[in-house]
Amino acid sequence: MPQPPTPIQHDAWEPHYLNQARIVYPSGRTGRPLLLLQTASIHSGDGDQAVFTQLLAYDRSRDRFEQVYGHQTGHNNNQDVRFIASGPLRAT
Repeated sequence: MPQPPTPIQHDAWEPHYLNQARIVYPSGRTGRPLLLLQTASIHSGDGDQAVFTQLLAYDRSRDRFEQVYGHQTGHNNNQDVRFIASGPLRAT
């Protein structure tokens, strides 16, 4: 997860939960797959939780994953990051 904003304690910001880990195909099954990961921190006293969503592409030549998208939310005011797999909002 990215570095926490100050004055948040770093250990409370680290990932403690794995909410999602799945392979997605933004360009259809014939396109390159991406790994969708969503991790979350522990809940704070007021219920806030840092949630980090990222899409990773595998680089075979370097034998490692590269982040192609990342977004973080940190409060409980109905923030959500969703991957649209099909339908009118799908990226082309």
